[in-house]
Amino acid sequence: MRNGVWIASDSLATAGISLITVLIMARLVAPSDFGIAALINGLTLVLNLYVEGFFHDALIQNRDVDDPTFGNALWFVEAIAALLIGIGLLTALLLSGATAQIAWLSTASLLSLPFSGYIGVANARERRELLYANVARASILGKVAGCLFGIFLARMGTGAWSLILQYTAGVAIQAVLLAAQTRWLPRPVFAIAPLRELLRFALPYAVMHTIAGVRLQIFTLLIAMFSNLSVAGYVNVAFRLTITPQTALTTTLMNFGFPLMAAEQHSDAALARQFELVTRIICISAVPAFVGLAVVAPQLVSIAFGANWDPVIVLIQIAAIGAAAGFVRLPGSMLARVKGQVHFSLYNSIFQLGFVVLAMIALHPQNQIIAVLIWTVPIIVSLPITSYVVAKISAVGPSWQLRLLAPSLVGSATMIAAVKLADHYLASPSLLALTTQIMVGAVAFIATVLTLDPWLRIQVTRASA
Repeated sequence: MRNGVWIASDSLATAGISLITVLIMARLVAPSDFGIAALINGLTLVLNLYVEGFFHDALIQNRDVDDPTFGNALWFVEAIAALLIGIGLLTALLLSGATAQIAWLSTASLLSLPFSGYIGVANARERRELLYANVARASILGKVAGCLFGIFLARMGTGAWSLILQYTAGVAIQAVLLAAQTRWLPRPVFAIAPLRELLRFALPYAVMHTIAGVRLQIFTLLIAMFSNLSVAGYVNVAFRLTITPQTALTTTLMNFGFPLMAAEQHSDAALARQFELVTRIICISAVPAFVGLAVVAPQLVSIAFGANWDPVIVLIQIAAIGAAAGFVRLPGSMLARVKGQVHFSLYNSIFQLGFVVLAMIALHPQNQIIAVLIWTVPIIVSLPITSYVVAKISAVGPSWQLRLLAPSLVGSATMIAAVKLADHYLASPSLLALTTQIMVGAVAFIATVLTLDPWLRIQVTRASA
């Protein structure tokens, strides 16, 4: 129960902080600066797959890993981080003019990598033992400090620099706080032999995640090519309100669900029970949160951004529905990872990348709505495929999966109807109206799910007893 509280706190806090920060930064930073920062920080996040994310899952999945191996893994990824920073710095020194400015921004973003490397290995070490308190505290405080620093810089008129340094500072502070709590920093050791087994697991997943990360980068770049940086900025703001909290929440849920499933990987029945638990948790938390975001987007944008940002409303709604669909298939992705079935996830990443690139090139969309639809369609298409994969590699058949999803789907539909009905009687836009919509939607969803899901009613009764 305590772990669940820490995981939920981390997820809700980081998502909420990210949302509030975007709302504030949108009033201080131009859309074009959001577009530049999206390209640069997006590239860093792709490279970070070979630093923070490289050994994380492998260290959790392999139950035979000892503490010296964690140390080897740490200094392996730190060497990669140092190499990438060196390349960025050398590039910045050799260039001049506007390209040099972009290179220096990129180098500032890359400076986050050594801290990310420590976070990845240290977090895996904690999560492997199902210890989440230190992870959550460092994550939340680091996010708060980084966002406050970014807002301060934005108020000083630093433009894209504020968005870049916000990210780097937040990661650095998180790493320092995590090290202070865990008191774990092994001496430098560079040995490949103890990492060979981990590399067999890590490399395929790194390639898979690279494809997913490159998809976002190429998508953003193509939007800028076919339209302009301002349109890319609108899409970036929509994605920062949806994809950014989705990524943070996905990471947190993966870090919770994956160790639970991995611990039961040798028993099909026990693994199925953990899959059911993780699916229920995701369906009553992440899915309604993003469906709700789609419904209240008009009020949210009008209050937070003003009329100049009205074009972002539809983009948020489309991206939020896509995010909700992504969460529906997340437990299946975890299950495949636990089973070591990397090729399914790899095929899915290739399909989504291919669809986005080919559709963008074929349609040359200058309308941002069409562009975001291109991003979202392959996510929804992958849902039935994921269901088939889960049934193929586990004891959880399609009917069982649908039974797990049904209360959340019906509850989400009820929530949408309740919010729309409330909106008919509310003054618009106003903070009171937005708050009322959120409360009405939450009550409608909770009441529906409790009515349809006996398991959840039992858990609520036990918790309140």
